[in-house]
Amino acid sequence: MKRILVTGANGQLGKTFRAMESTYPGVKFTFAGRDEIDIAQPDSVQMMIALKPDFIINCAAYTQVDKAETDKKSAKLINETGARHLVEAAASADSVLIHYSSDYVYHIKKKGPLKESDPKKPQGIYAKTKWRGDKIVATYKKHIILRTSWVFAEEGANFVNTMIKLGENRDSLNIVDDQWGAPTFTRDLVAATMTIIDTLMLHPGKRYYGTYNYSNEGLVSWYDFATAIFDLKGKKMHLGKTSTAAYNAPAPRPHWSHMSKNKFKKTFKAEIPHWYDALRRCLKAQE
Repeated sequence: MKRILVTGANGQLGKTFRAMESTYPGVKFTFAGRDEIDIAQPDSVQMMIALKPDFIINCAAYTQVDKAETDKKSAKLINETGARHLVEAAASADSVLIHYSSDYVYHIKKKGPLKESDPKKPQGIYAKTKWRGDKIVATYKKHIILRTSWVFAEEGANFVNTMIKLGENRDSLNIVDDQWGAPTFTRDLVAATMTIIDTLMLHPGKRYYGTYNYSNEGLVSWYDFATAIFDLKGKKMHLGKTSTAAYNAPAPRPHWSHMSKNKFKKTFKAEIPHWYDALRRCLKAQE
């Protein structure tokens, strides 16, 4: 039975791993929230080693994009120092380290989907700390980095739940329409992660290690995503369009986050659900 340690287990992705635990009966999961294992702290290394995991899945991250602009220390501590502690623990325990990255590390203009090999020009504290964390994780030979975008789940602070909450008290909203990407449903991200683990268990070898883009299929703007949310909820909502510049958030946002998933699909022979199907399943699960 393979042993998997999930750090950051109280966030929206970590909670999804918990919810889907019974789907994987051949796995012994250990779930560690920040109170159990704080990856930013040096003592976390020995705590992780003591569990002797075959795989460490790191769901812990500083993801408050705007707050990071005034809280650089915390963002750096979790996204960079935390990554270093994870590498130390994985190396000592001979574990495979699976780490989640962000579309924010690209921030480039491109015609067509972003590939893993494309240049990285992260803007803002959050994006820069995530990119530096990626580079730290990549120094460890047995690593998998899954670079994802626009993550949403049944629970937690995400765009889908924000729209639903706002829709309870308002009948009109202005939504940014000049940022493009693909949402990622945490249930599909968990399934993708477990597909990778199954492949590594069946065919151990370094040729699988590295970085992979992963999101649901399709391309959408935030405006179109919001439109789909309210349509599927059967909620009448007047949506106006606004721009990134007009929104004037403290941290820069990438306009283009459409990532190619070809590397993931070819390597692991996996199909990826469309974002609209994922959204429909998410909303159904909330009923």
